[in-house]
Amino acid sequence: MNRKALECLILSGAFDEIDKHRARLLANVDKAIKFGQMQNRSVTLGQCGFFTAEEGAQFEEEHYPDMDQADPMPEAEKLLHEKKLVGFYLSHHPLSPYRRDWQAFATLQLQTKEVVAAKQYKVIGVIVSVKPYQDRKGKQMLFGTIEDFTGKADFTVFASLFEQYGHLIKPEEVLMFVAEGEVSGGMLKLLVREVVPIKKVRSSLTKKIVLKIDADDQMQLEKLAGVKKIFTSHHGGTPVDFEVKAQSGENIETLTLFARNTPIDPAERTIEKLEELLGPDNVRISG
Repeated sequence: MNRKALECLILSGAFDEIDKHRARLLANVDKAIKFGQMQNRSVTLGQCGFFTAEEGAQFEEEHYPDMDQADPMPEAEKLLHEKKLVGFYLSHHPLSPYRRDWQAFATLQLQTKEVVAAKQYKVIGVIVSVKPYQDRKGKQMLFGTIEDFTGKADFTVFASLFEQYGHLIKPEEVLMFVAEGEVSGGMLKLLVREVVPIKKVRSSLTKKIVLKIDADDQMQLEKLAGVKKIFTSHHGGTPVDFEVKAQSGENIETLTLFARNTPIDPAERTIEKLEELLGPDNVRISG
């Protein structure tokens, strides 16, 4: 196996079961090849077996060379190599850390084949590729492709918008587009009207946090004291609604209670703590 093939296997995640630190494996490729060549030479000359030391004793760990250290590979770089070499993301989708935002705020999934003309949709996804282009007036515009959990769409950014948002639109960036859509040749195409960095989406669009409570579940009721502590430690400006499910005769009714005196910060850590306490199905961001 040559050096290039070994590097590609490392970058695609083939050696993650041995060591998930891909940058460290890459830094030691030459050392590994040299060690393998030495061992192969020893086997060829009959000095020892491939997996044994002299006189049939098993190789001790210290027979292997020490590995050089390296800084961990950034997650975005790891995913980029996976997509390039394998054709899809192996570790996770780059949009995964923002799944809650996608579920709460995206009004158009990219697998969609029917759209309303001139209607502006919110699209959240990762930029797959961009292609700069000059219009007839010599001004910079942009074509590109964006991907979410369901599919891909081509997009166009005209010169007037490019001047304002062009610096944000780069491969592997997660963004929200406000865009008009059309379907042509079975492919969704977007005309971008506004670009919002993903880290600003939740703070600008979240209207409330919804918590689901089962009034007939004593264990869940006991957790409300923990919910109050989270409210206190993560105070913010976003209101909270409680959707309380309760048995009423033979029927189950849902009541909505507005906790307007305890607004919270809708940051990821706050949502995670609420999910840990109540369960992921009982916490929802509402836009």
